[in-house]
Amino acid sequence: MTVLYLIVARSGSKRLPGKNLKEIQGVTLTGYKCIAAKKAKTCSLAMISTDSPQIADVARQYGVTVPFIRPSELATDTATTEDVVRHAMQWLEMYKA
Repeated sequence: MTVLYLIVARSGSKRLPGKNLKEIQGVTLTGYKCIAAKKAKTCSLAMISTDSPQIADVARQYGVTVPFIRPSELATDTATTEDVVRHAMQWLEMYKA
């Protein structure tokens, strides 16, 4: 059985612009998410869904899979986490079968 840890991180935060690339003690918010996913004993696959090439680069630095750049329609204020997860699952079913 594969246990997917899906990290969701978009570039367009309105309350704190660029929050996923902001550093705390030298590690970005995205970096902390990646570290936590990779450390989890139950994680078989750590993957990120993002619309940002910069966030994708950070995730790669931490060994997280970046299979795609999220479509812009799934990176809006109105896009739901459910829509993002559905997109990632459909991608996995299509390309990892």
